[in-house]
Amino acid sequence: MVLNTSMSIIRGTVLGATAYILGMLVTAVAAYSGLHEGLAFGTAFFGFYAILIGHISIHDIGLLSGNVEPSLLPLTALTILIVILAGYFAGLGDGGVGGGASIAIGYAMMNLLVILFIIGSLGGTTWGFDGPLRNLFFVGIVFPALFGSLGGSLAR
Repeated sequence: MVLNTSMSIIRGTVLGATAYILGMLVTAVAAYSGLHEGLAFGTAFFGFYAILIGHISIHDIGLLSGNVEPSLLPLTALTILIVILAGYFAGLGDGGVGGGASIAIGYAMMNLLVILFIIGSLGGTTWGFDGPLRNLFFVGIVFPALFGSLGGSLAR
């Protein structure tokens, strides 16, 4: 039983990190292809940093900033779908809801790396990048645990 639980947590961690990277790739495609004008503009001036900050902003459905950016909603929906799918695959077998929520471990680790990179490179909080701890809590833990557990429940 312990081995099975450990494997479920490891699977969830790997799937969570993978989901985060896929979300960043979706953000990059939207920016570099011009599908999202704001991201394309930011990328033209700030390069990869705009992608990193944009990816974090995609998770904001009004809970962090108090307002919703309508142009980001399609990317938010796609990110939610990626996280639900990761939770689904993490929840297969004996994982269920807990397995789906375990993707938050890998998602949080990737989010922490991005936050530390932004802070280290750009010197602290920057345009639209609200408090790092708040972002880590919501983007890295709450968002993937909520939608990952939804995916895990679908796997049952």
